Amino acid sequence: MLPPKESGFAATSGTLAGCGAFAMATGLLISEVNMNVVARYGISNVTFTTMAEKTLGAAAASAATFLYIFHNYALLVAYVARAGQILATAGNMAPLAGSAMFALGFGGICYATTPRQFDRVNSVLLGMAAAAFVALLAVAGTHLDLPVLARAEWSAVPPTIPIIALAFVYHNIVPVVVHNLECDAAKVRTSIVLGVLIPAAMYLVWDGVILGSLDNLAASAAAEVVAKMTASAATTATATVDATTAAAAAVIRDADDALSAAAAATATAAEASADVATGAESGTLTSAAELTATLDPLVLLQRAGGPVVAPLVEVFSFLAIATSFTGFVLAAVDFLPDAFKPLSAVPRSGRYALVVLPPILLSTASPGIFFAALDIAGTYGVMTLYGMMPAAMAWASRYGGDVSSPGRAVSALALASTTAAGEISSPAGAEEDNSSSVRCRVSDRGVSGDAARVVELVPGGPAVVLLTGVAAAAVIVSQWVL
Repeated sequence: MLPPKESGFAATSGTLAGCGAFAMATGLLISEVNMNVVARYGISNVTFTTMAEKTLGAAAASAATFLYIFHNYALLVAYVARAGQILATAGNMAPLAGSAMFALGFGGICYATTPRQFDRVNSVLLGMAAAAFVALLAVAGTHLDLPVLARAEWSAVPPTIPIIALAFVYHNIVPVVVHNLECDAAKVRTSIVLGVLIPAAMYLVWDGVILGSLDNLAASAAAEVVAKMTASAATTATATVDATTAAAAAVIRDADDALSAAAAATATAAEASADVATGAESGTLTSAAELTATLDPLVLLQRAGGPVVAPLVEVFSFLAIATSFTGFVLAAVDFLPDAFKPLSAVPRSGRYALVVLPPILLSTASPGIFFAALDIAGTYGVMTLYGMMPAAMAWASRYGGDVSSPGRAVSALALASTTAAGEISSPAGAEEDNSSSVRCRVSDRGVSGDAARVVELVPGGPAVVLLTGVAAAAVIVSQWVL
């Protein structure tokens, strides 16, 4: 088996930039589809399933529902698994107890607080996470080696794309953003662009500091291992001297006692020598290169950064997971009644149980599921639900007119080379919300009562929409090949 490759900062930063641009484009496509559905059908609050139904048909709406639930639960399982592991280790408890404490605790916060109270709690958690982030940057920055940032191993990039793309997922809240900003295209565009650029900048800074410090962190950790081996060797030498001394003293007292003492002391020395040999020849990593190839950068940071860094890493990881977990819980609780109408009659507490309890059981059944769940969610959740589908919906919304068949998206994308961009009037007989008595129009200033027209938040025409969908499909195919 080949050792794992380090992609390097140059390659990783390029991948981050590409994934950020992809996330920005798909988020803007979802926004424009949302606003166009509002304008055409007069529906005041459009969900992802509604967008798929109005643009791609009933079958696509069912597919969107399945993909949304699949993606959401995969991430919830990943979050509960990792956070539960952190709590279990810190509190010396069973994994099930740690997972249950995390999921029920933060799920309970979502359930028991009002939106305003939740925003306050979330702001505190985000502030603590930001403080931990800055502290970790300060520690890791002391090991930074600028020439290392020029490294690039592009062959190591493809397997990382799903996880990096997953880091930019915000698409499930886009309908809420559009609704809260009253379909103001300029405000929505600004919100999406800044919402991607800010975390992208944080990712790049973190990536540069960690990968730029990797060699020095590994060298420090290797030096620590060598120091421990040297101490073990000294212990061996001391044990040998003690064996000789004990034997000599025992000869004076009694020959039989001498043999026993020498045998016991020699066994102790042999055991210590064996420990050193095992560490040097078969188990212990003594070189910086071996440590770099084998250990996670955060592990290296924990080993080289002193006693404060290890708990700081765990605190930051826990807070980052907690803030993500609560957002996905709230989104899932709101989505279930829309996707499954019978659940509208289920009490709110019952819907929370449906969202929170399954991840506890799944994460406990497979404790190592964290990275596997992230990989699955990134490959199939992000690239299909938030990659291929936004492109197909935008194509149908811009160029496909009304949708009456499930295969509309496929046929629309297939006609990309022959279809021209243009404005589309609202179809006759369009559905209207009972609360709206006028037809809506989306403009750069919002929704008004005029003839509906198509809003395009992503420039570039058909080529950009098609390229976005093809890029998502290519990532999925690449993961199959790899």
